[in-house]
Amino acid sequence: DAFLEWTQRNRAEKTYIWYVGRMQSFVDHMRQVDPKIPADGVKPFHVVQWIDSHANWSSTTRRASIIAVQRCFRWAEKMGHIDRTPMRTLEKPPAEARDRISSPAEYKELLDKIDDLEFRDLLITAWETGCRPQELLRVEARHYDQKHGRWVLPPKESKGKKRPRIIYLTEKALEITKRRVEAC
Repeated sequence: DAFLEWTQRNRAEKTYIWYVGRMQSFVDHMRQVDPKIPADGVKPFHVVQWIDSHANWSSTTRRASIIAVQRCFRWAEKMGHIDRTPMRTLEKPPAEARDRISSPAEYKELLDKIDDLEFRDLLITAWETGCRPQELLRVEARHYDQKHGRWVLPPKESKGKKRPRIIYLTEKALEITKRRVEAC
């Protein structure tokens, strides 16, 4: 609970929600195993049992869930709630690639079915730049660097929040950007 309270105060809301889902599932599992077990009594095999109880979870979901538990225990160690995290040696499965790249033919077929200009612009820009979907939905005129033909998202608005995210624009993406900026 203390870790989640700290996360809620010090991290983005989505990060907090991500941790709540994973940690609540783990806590529910531990209540079935031993409702009175202290934090320093939790062992890596408990995490493995929890993960194994979810046979339908992908390798990536399993990995993310282990990461959540490890992060919670590292935080507890740093804050002095426990002397040493027992999760140091817990191994994680590899993450699975989730990329599915559309072929040019699939892309053209999809474009041919779209009449809505705004959605069409969105799809073309996604194809042309390869940027993240959330970046496409958040980009604003103020991010447009006309001199260099790119979008620049400041660190606070980029994934990881450490460095600016620079998205270079192809001719088509640049034409769409110019048209949409002028319309503002």
